[in-house]
Amino acid sequence: MTPTKKLEATAYHEAGHAVAAFFLRRGFTRVSIIPGEDFLGQLVTTPPPRSLHPDCETDARTELWLRREITIFLAGPVAEKIHTGRGNWKIEGSSDVHNAVGLASYIIGDDEIGAYIHWLTLHTTNLLNHPHRWPIVQALAAELLESRVIGARRARALMREAWRKAAEAWRDAAIAARDKEEAAKGAYSKGGSPSGVAG
Repeated sequence: MTPTKKLEATAYHEAGHAVAAFFLRRGFTRVSIIPGEDFLGQLVTTPPPRSLHPDCETDARTELWLRREITIFLAGPVAEKIHTGRGNWKIEGSSDVHNAVGLASYIIGDDEIGAYIHWLTLHTTNLLNHPHRWPIVQALAAELLESRVIGARRARALMREAWRKAAEAWRDAAIAARDKEEAAKGAYSKGGSPSGVAG
């Protein structure tokens, strides 16, 4: 992969984390594609609640919190895979998946972790690869490539605007498809055919 393609993949990776955090209402302070010692980019989240102790208590609230964190971890490699068409989400190939497995171990037995991570990977793919949401990932990735680092307030504003535009485009496409279908039905009922050629 060329350096340009690698940077682009990193932008989609970090945008995936941020979009998942946005939709799952997880606080964060910034998203960045500025590399560090052991990372290419990062989503900096706010600290977890002080009352959360998954190492000694795994009630329903803790399990929901952990599932949200796991989903956000998985969203980076999932977004990168959707964009590049290449899988980088296997356990041995992604630190994000390694972190997700670590969190899952608090609530799932060792013999179930693989299936649990696979299920949440599918869930995360459906979360991001949706007509209303993937354009948000694309918009945030494009902005990251321009700015390299985006604060939470600006990121959320950008994501809300991209969401609005995606929803409008989806609605307009649905209306156009409906109008086309109704026009075809009208032509057919008048003795024509949907293509306008006599039968």
